[in-house]
Amino acid sequence: MASPLRAPPTTFGATAPTVTDNGFLVVPTHPNKKKPVAGLEEWENYKFRNGDQTQYKDCGTGIICGEVVGVDIDIRERDLAERIEALAEKMLGAAPRRIGAAPKVLRVYRTDKPFEKINECTWVLPGEDPTAEGYRGHKVEVLATGQQFVAFGIHPGTGKPYLWNGAGSPLSVPATELTAITEAQAREFVKAADAILGKVGTPKPSKGSLDFGADPPPPKLKSQLVASNFNKLLSALKSIPNDTNYDEWVKVGLAYHRGCGKHAKSAEAEKGWMEWCATWPDDDPRKSQKKWTEFFRAKDRPSSVGAATIFALAKQAGWTPKAAKPVRRLARNLKMIDLSTSAKGIAVMNITPTIPLFEGAIYPGAYLLTGRPKIGKSWLELQMAFAAAGGEPFLDFASGGPSDVLYIAAEDNYARLQQRMNQLAGVGVKIPANLRILNQEKFIETAEQCAPNMTLIEWLSRYADKYEGLRLVFIDTETTCRQIWAGERDTEKFNRERATETDYRQTREFDQFALARQIVVVLANHASKRKGEWADIHELINRTGTAMAGVSGSIAMADPPDVSQLDGTSRVKVLGIRGRDLTDDILLSIENAKDDPVFKNRGEWAEVQQTRNEDDLLEAVSELQEDRDTGAYITNNEIAKHLGMRSGTVKRAISRMLESGRTEWRGRGVQTKSGRSGGTRLVQIVGRRGSK
Repeated sequence: MASPLRAPPTTFGATAPTVTDNGFLVVPTHPNKKKPVAGLEEWENYKFRNGDQTQYKDCGTGIICGEVVGVDIDIRERDLAERIEALAEKMLGAAPRRIGAAPKVLRVYRTDKPFEKINECTWVLPGEDPTAEGYRGHKVEVLATGQQFVAFGIHPGTGKPYLWNGAGSPLSVPATELTAITEAQAREFVKAADAILGKVGTPKPSKGSLDFGADPPPPKLKSQLVASNFNKLLSALKSIPNDTNYDEWVKVGLAYHRGCGKHAKSAEAEKGWMEWCATWPDDDPRKSQKKWTEFFRAKDRPSSVGAATIFALAKQAGWTPKAAKPVRRLARNLKMIDLSTSAKGIAVMNITPTIPLFEGAIYPGAYLLTGRPKIGKSWLELQMAFAAAGGEPFLDFASGGPSDVLYIAAEDNYARLQQRMNQLAGVGVKIPANLRILNQEKFIETAEQCAPNMTLIEWLSRYADKYEGLRLVFIDTETTCRQIWAGERDTEKFNRERATETDYRQTREFDQFALARQIVVVLANHASKRKGEWADIHELINRTGTAMAGVSGSIAMADPPDVSQLDGTSRVKVLGIRGRDLTDDILLSIENAKDDPVFKNRGEWAEVQQTRNEDDLLEAVSELQEDRDTGAYITNNEIAKHLGMRSGTVKRAISRMLESGRTEWRGRGVQTKSGRSGGTRLVQIVGRRGSK
């Protein structure tokens, strides 16, 4: 018998560490809602790290499905819900039971071979009006790969905590001890549950329900699979109603993908899929795009679906193909056109040189900019904007001359911007007249008037026509600006998951605009949740590799690998700049002060970091020598043991230090000599500079 209902902790801070220790993959969920917290992109790949329980302490705790699955008995009639849960107990076995709005219940299992969500039908029970506003039917589904469920939190409907009874909860039961089920078992259970529901209810009507009919045998002609006219296929897809279940949605996608043939890899084909998906009531653009990429490697797709399937479904919906226009046959003896140029010819061309925004650092094109919250990203943006507008150096990089600057601060108000500018003015920074700013309110107003008639890129082009001296544009943040322009003006909807374009196309359009105008466009983005050491600072940008490929460069700002972001005493940051016009990546150590927000260039990060390491080594030598005779040498092994390092690391650091001529430290000299076995270097601190 199920144990009594007990109210467990409801917050991520109180539950996530223990649930993670029990082998579950957790994700912070929006308080009082069922979805992951806003701004957490690619939540399916979220990994809990120590400290997240503080950052997301007031959120709920979701469990990511995959190896863990949730059998969701979403039935509001008590007798029927209990009957189907008894069936689950019999067919699938015992399981922890989560209750949000009784009698609905979710049972938690595990699987050795992850599978996708199983959802067959939604039912209407006697006496219910499916056309009533807000009506939701009854259904039994299995949440699997690509889904999550709230384990601990406040149910948005009841306003009360989710409860657990039965075979424990994720706080007490390790994931490995859950009852294991297979996809086949899950499907058999859903089928049996639907049979019970079918005896008392009727399927919920769906205005867009698709009739695939019986799958015909595999077609003999390739033309039945691949459309000869891509535009015709796209037109047919758009006419297919999209108010259907998950399985039919996937089947349409597979048919359209196969029907595209060689066009499947084109941006137009993917755009057609994304636009059709956007009409689906349960659309999640990130999942729709992920599903599109999965179609390329789908090995178990039905052998009979393809272009003919799309055309048949479209005709069911009343679609009629347009009559084909007569094709004008061209003569077969056309001359081949060759527009290539010899390397020697290019070498002697009189090409106008590219004018940098800042010499040796920033050149025309679009750049992704990232940095964690409160790291100083906004200060860096304003510093760059002021320098570009005034023709002043930026972090010691010479300016290409004064220029007009546009700063779209889509998440800021004038009060906050004024405060920042006053702080800059307070340390002697001149506020330029040719820097123009759009705050959130004014940008929304601009979008309301212009977005119905033009894209954001088109608006920027007209702005550049008006201000001919424009050389720098800030889009902060890129996602928020896109969403405002698309009409999502409720700030609660500013969720990164709502982007509708692919990453490459999103960034490439800005890069093309910037290169055509010979200006710089900086696209501010959020940083990934990675903490600690980073091999490549640009990997901190929370975008895919395709987004990076679409731009001319990237600017990443991070804490030093050995410094916690919670350490308020450290003002040193690392700044990485990468660009197509740069021979090598730039990695700088920059620093500002609490009373001076302007960042100063402290030099190349490698040299600054090396100097800090050397200081630690020589400090260790000084401490060890306090207990030795005057003139004693300290071995590499002794230094390494004192610092908790490897002897080889110490040896290499000392070698680089001496090769660079750094042989003095705090007014004393540094000497070394070979060890008895040869090749081992020893370090000694003496009164003044000594000799080797």
